Amino acid sequence: MTRAGDFFENPVTGERVLVRVGGADTHGRYLSVDAWVGPRSVAHEHVHPHSRERFTVLNGWVRVRVDGQERDVRGGETVEFAPGVSHDYWNPGPREAHVLVEVWDAERFEEMMVTLFALAQEGKVTDEGVPTLLQSAVLAREYRDVVVFGGALQRAVYTALAPFARLRGLKPTYAHHGALVLDEQPAREPLPELGAELAPELAPAYGVAA
Repeated sequence: MTRAGDFFENPVTGERVLVRVGGADTHGRYLSVDAWVGPRSVAHEHVHPHSRERFTVLNGWVRVRVDGQERDVRGGETVEFAPGVSHDYWNPGPREAHVLVEVWDAERFEEMMVTLFALAQEGKVTDEGVPTLLQSAVLAREYRDVVVFGGALQRAVYTALAPFARLRGLKPTYAHHGALVLDEQPAREPLPELGAELAPELAPAYGVAA
């Protein structure tokens, strides 16, 4: 699991993540990261079956789609995605956006995040910075409790391709952790109320009131 200060980067999209509060700090119950989302960053519409996710835009803006409805989220604004709600996000502007991303029930979500960055670091992604079709099939099978992409047809294709992908030696997780060593931490906007909604027993771990 990640810890505060762990840093990840996708060299294709330029997306970067700096962990504020990691799964190792909260026993997997909560994850908080600074994410720098460039115009090339991609998410694609998806659902988290069990995890609650919240975005707070600290600088710039992003566009989100929630259950088919689009809206712009700008600096200082927050949007939350409940478990089971279809959503997507991207940066439509020419400049990078800085977003605080918080996830509850985050252990498996965090594992998937680390795997995706590790694949990018190892060059096992497409020109768009996302896993190949066969790799995506393996990931979709492994992390179906974390995220579900696309409609029934796409899920059927992934299900059919997953055994073939495994025969080709593709794995859903890799030993490489993906965290990079930084000489200097990126600048982060302060967020005094970070973690204010955590359970009382977790709040003292990083000095906030529950």
